Amino acid sequence: EPLGLVKMDLLGVRSLSIITDCLQSAKSLYQSLKGNGNTSSTSVFRYDVKRCALHKEDLHTYLTAQKFPFLDIAREHLSPLDLRVIPENDSNVIALLRNGLSMGCFQTESPAMRGLLKKMQIEGMDDVITAVALIRPGAADSGMKDAYIERRAGLKKVEYIHSSLKSLLEETYGGIVYQEQVMQVAVEVAGFSLSQADVLRRAMTKSRDHKTLSGLQKLFIDGATQKGLSKPQANQIWQFLNNFVGYGFNKAHACTYGVIAYQTAFLKYYFPVQYMTAVLNNQGGFYSRAAYIAEARRMGIRLLPPDINRSAKEFTLRNDTIFTGLDCVYELTEKSTERILKERSKSPFGDYYDFMQRVQPRQKEVENLIKCGALRSLQPNEPHLLLKNKLYFRNKRNRNLTESLLQQVRLKPYNVYQR
Repeated sequence: EPLGLVKMDLLGVRSLSIITDCLQSAKSLYQSLKGNGNTSSTSVFRYDVKRCALHKEDLHTYLTAQKFPFLDIAREHLSPLDLRVIPENDSNVIALLRNGLSMGCFQTESPAMRGLLKKMQIEGMDDVITAVALIRPGAADSGMKDAYIERRAGLKKVEYIHSSLKSLLEETYGGIVYQEQVMQVAVEVAGFSLSQADVLRRAMTKSRDHKTLSGLQKLFIDGATQKGLSKPQANQIWQFLNNFVGYGFNKAHACTYGVIAYQTAFLKYYFPVQYMTAVLNNQGGFYSRAAYIAEARRMGIRLLPPDINRSAKEFTLRNDTIFTGLDCVYELTEKSTERILKERSKSPFGDYYDFMQRVQPRQKEVENLIKCGALRSLQPNEPHLLLKNKLYFRNKRNRNLTESLLQQVRLKPYNVYQR
């Protein structure tokens, strides 16, 4: 920027893909329910925050709900922006966030953020926006995060260094949370122009250029004393500003993130199965995929291991059950995955040898498929199947010799703990 070059950060937000995928899945369910008179075989769930489990929803209530106008939008025109029409402060969604159940939700799933939302006891979307800004290093490292929580709860009195700061900082309980507040204080207290205030904001929140800050400090102290403040007061306010160091959000940025965070929480509450499927397919965010699988199971969602006769490449949702995709199988190549799907489209695999003949996978690929349960529909006894696979490859894919050797061995299947 000092060289006159425009710097632009392009941030890929994975949660937008999660929102889009979840909306498409929810819309497909909604349209099938509206167009099909027989809904006895279909279930709709909500996320019960109190019990941390799924709650079966009445279909009539679901179809007549006024909270989901975006489901009537034509699928080809579906966009994350369609979620602008959802209720802003839905009590169920706020309860989900307030209770720290936001794993998988944008910007609110880290342990620190979930802890902050609990401590704040948030009441609406505005609080979510504030939390998004409070967790940033600028506000957190200055001590403002803890002070905000204590003042909000009434545990500590809100005090202002000077009365002129009250109108600027009353919204954030006397502390600086947003970058704009640095500028507003400089303009109000020291008579800075907006351009000078912006230089101060950048110097404090980005570059930490001590030479620039030294010059701005003198300018600030002189301006504040000219506006009637004593020198000690001016120095105290400068130090107060200077504590807002490192990376902080401007309010527009925090609002954008806060709204998306609320949208993802809304979808997790009202469409939990569809939402977690989308999270798993888009690699989640803060945690590993294994952690999101554990979260889905903790929520009470039925999630089955890969199956060569039923799984797609990605996670798929069928009859309220999530089927793990074949792309989760360790060391299974894309070529083998495509061959499995192509051959299965002709006819299901009948047994181990049928699968081996039609797909021609490597030994390690088959071994990993067996270990994760993907061949359980062909042979539920995994130890037996692992031995068969080893003998089959060791004897140069000779089926008769493999079967002859297997007759001499009897292996017990895994129990639930071994699996």
